Amino acid sequence: MSTRRRLNKYLRKSYILPLLALICLVILWRLPRPDERNGVKSIQKPAANARENIPAPTLRVASHPATESPPSDTLNFTVVTGASDGYFGGLRNLVGSIHFWEPRTNIVVYDLGLANFQKRLISQWCWTTLLSFDFAQYPAHVSVLKEYAWKPVIMKDAVDKYGKILWIDAGSDVRGPLKKIDKYLSQDGHFLVQGQDEDMTLFSHNATFKYFSSSKEEFLKKPSYSGNLQGWVRGSRAYIDILLPLKACALTPECITPPGSMLFNHRYDQTALSILAYKSGLPITPHTELLAAERRQLSENYRQPSDMVVYTARQYSSDYAYSLCTFGSKGWKIVEAFLSFLRWLFS
Repeated sequence: MSTRRRLNKYLRKSYILPLLALICLVILWRLPRPDERNGVKSIQKPAANARENIPAPTLRVASHPATESPPSDTLNFTVVTGASDGYFGGLRNLVGSIHFWEPRTNIVVYDLGLANFQKRLISQWCWTTLLSFDFAQYPAHVSVLKEYAWKPVIMKDAVDKYGKILWIDAGSDVRGPLKKIDKYLSQDGHFLVQGQDEDMTLFSHNATFKYFSSSKEEFLKKPSYSGNLQGWVRGSRAYIDILLPLKACALTPECITPPGSMLFNHRYDQTALSILAYKSGLPITPHTELLAAERRQLSENYRQPSDMVVYTARQYSSDYAYSLCTFGSKGWKIVEAFLSFLRWLFS
């Protein structure tokens, strides 16, 4: 009988295995809380733009503040996203994918309704800052998550804070290095993609066109700009001509969510973004070649880079959920080593 089989048989008949499990539980119980370990406390931020009378979000948890200058070997922008409790799985996978492909990149997550235990977990993620978003400070329609009025408000706040941002929806993940996006964002002052449809008028409410003194006919056969992946630079022409009026639209229900609008006939923030992008007159080159809508467009091995570096997975991917970098401790390392030993023993 092999040594491995004898050890397996002995452990099954002894009290060693339950004892080891008990030791692991004690270690986990004794681990410090995230805020104790990282010395982070809740901080109330003053309003960023008093003239708009719109308060900036409150900093809840910061586990490696994104306001620090990025290290020289990282991207020259901050990745921004937002998630509610139902999107935590997608968020975990997204952050894990960034840690896998672009470690040490600053990440900011806006809390759209996360559970307390989810926020505690996020506080352990490397290079990740969690910001709360106070829906009560905005018009009532902003709190309806499926109408997406919150997204332009958050993007405007984030770009004012961090200077240069890339928004990625929490259900998506990264599939390769983001250096090309970094280049385009720095070069053009914006980063936009298309590919969701070939005619934006099929999914855009008439009232939103009227709000911008336009008509559907002006936009026939023009594809939508995606709300899933977009980059902004503070003070750029796109910031002034697209993002600022996009936020104003988001705070106006007649623009972002007019009466009679639903998902089958309107795309809310995406409709407004597309109208403004076309009306801006900016020479926008949509880099749709970098956005994958289907898994077949990706490398078969998720550890190999894809040409399309962001995948609109819609939470159907968990490839990178265990690639998360977390603030480790000796206790966690002991537990991980013990679990690895058990997997080897009983495999």
